[in-house]
Amino acid sequence: MKMLELRGKLNEKKVPSDMYSLDGWTPFEKMCIEKMGGEWHVCCSEKGSKNGLKIFKREDDACEYFYKCVMWDFNAYLEWKNKQ
Repeated sequence: MKMLELRGKLNEKKVPSDMYSLDGWTPFEKMCIEKMGGEWHVCCSEKGSKNGLKIFKREDDACEYFYKCVMWDFNAYLEWKNKQ
């Protein structure tokens, strides 16, 4: 999966854009993906820090991992919301 497909899948699933950043790291609480040099970095931004940083050589691998992480968070949110 490439970034364009990733963006489309997240939009299709109606994942709120405030849960993630496809435009690189941000200090706000969300999952982030960015290309740095020849590597892809995926992390969770928490309290201004990069937590759980994973580094990938291939865009496909980074996007797949990012998608799985975001969807796990989104599904947990939906479960919580449905219990309210």
